[in-house]
Amino acid sequence: MLLGQPAQTDSRRPMGPSDLLKLAALGITSRSATSAAEIHCAILDITDPFWAPVGDVVADSLSDMVEDGLLRRDGRSGLMATDAGKELLADLFLRPTGRPGCLLERAALRLKLAFIDLAPSEIRRRYLESAIRDYEGEIAACERRCDDCRPAGHFGRQWRQHETERLRGDLSMLRHLVAGPHLSSSSLH
Repeated sequence: MLLGQPAQTDSRRPMGPSDLLKLAALGITSRSATSAAEIHCAILDITDPFWAPVGDVVADSLSDMVEDGLLRRDGRSGLMATDAGKELLADLFLRPTGRPGCLLERAALRLKLAFIDLAPSEIRRRYLESAIRDYEGEIAACERRCDDCRPAGHFGRQWRQHETERLRGDLSMLRHLVAGPHLSSSSLH
């Protein structure tokens, strides 16, 4: 099921860990009813090794989301995203995630890509184009730092170059996603 339009919230506020939990839980439960334990396992599978929220934090967040009307109980143990939850999910795709390459941003990138097919094509395109701009800027900054990195020594400069190449690989993948025919498809399942 595709999401509707994003909720009217401040889309410029960077995402934090609680937003990542909401993104994951709403993405997972927009597909089907899912237990809290399954949601926790899915988060760990998607974001490993960059982020690993503990089960109690995930369970508390899910309870708060039920109280806030973002999730509803479906049967004995399953949770489903509500319409309000799906609107928030659409908004979360447009929120900035931080500097490309930072651990929390890498977890956010993985989560967003795991559920981006649920968003309308315009939101998909806007998110991917924004991520590409962020990665291009970060690569340019890394290249400047590499040139000025004399105090780090040879191995420090080598590692910085390695990290810059990893960012280039991520950027290449994002560009591939924008260029692909699946970006405008209304149903990617």
